[in-house]
Amino acid sequence: MKKFGLFFLILFSFAVFYSRADSPVKARDALGRELVLANPAIRVVSLTPAITEMLFAVGAGDLAVGVTEFCNYPEETKDVEKVGGFSGATISIEKIASLKPDLVLVSADMHYRIIDLLDRAGIASFAFEPKNMDDIFSTIRTIGLLTNREKGASGTIAAMEKALARAGELSAGKKRVTIFWEIWDNPLMTTGTGTFISEAISLAGGKNIFDDLKTNWPEVSVEQVILRNPEWIMTDNNHGAHINQAVLAKRPGWARIDAVRNNRIGSINSDMIMRAGPRLADAILVMAELIHGDTGKR
Repeated sequence: MKKFGLFFLILFSFAVFYSRADSPVKARDALGRELVLANPAIRVVSLTPAITEMLFAVGAGDLAVGVTEFCNYPEETKDVEKVGGFSGATISIEKIASLKPDLVLVSADMHYRIIDLLDRAGIASFAFEPKNMDDIFSTIRTIGLLTNREKGASGTIAAMEKALARAGELSAGKKRVTIFWEIWDNPLMTTGTGTFISEAISLAGGKNIFDDLKTNWPEVSVEQVILRNPEWIMTDNNHGAHINQAVLAKRPGWARIDAVRNNRIGSINSDMIMRAGPRLADAILVMAELIHGDTGKR
């Protein structure tokens, strides 16, 4: 009897798996379009690095048949066919079509031209454009749904929430640290209030000194930064390779800024902080460790 019980349990498990794998999936994308797939996708092309990271994070990396040249994480992406660069102008529809995908994951903001061409070619696409952490979680859940990797999506979100909770512990009960985030120096650009980087600063226990600006990536003057006198100056490590205390002190008046005087200048891995993907939570934890003085083991 026990053998029969085990047999029926295995049979039931297979039945559940295949019924889910063969079930239609339906979701609405960032452009308001409803996508209905007869079955979860099994051949996927991803056209943004952040979405590619999500695809692999939920356990659907084996379904990726095409990615962009900028999709460099995780390491396994190097073995996936490349369909072009990040912008719509560099992506080859012919290459995508040759891969016979049943789903192409795109950016709502950058790939409107590509979406139209995919529609004409009869290739299903789904647009994402996460603007904040809640959007990122929602995107991960949707990718899990579309690829039948919902358990993997839940696990990915749980890991991110753990990193965010640790960042929250480091900043609990402490005064928010004022931060100037430098996107670029010529012209001098920063982040306004509506970006995931500004939200990341807040989640790390900081305060974006330009969070009163509604423009996502505004140009600001050196005088404005001096007046707002940030405790930290931060950037991504690509731009940060050109920034240090000596360089910033040469800017007119910047030697008086607290961040420059105290050499509180930090940079975070560009791919982690500049992508609205799974590793953004880790970037937030790194930021919290920097500005709250805890660089110990996580």
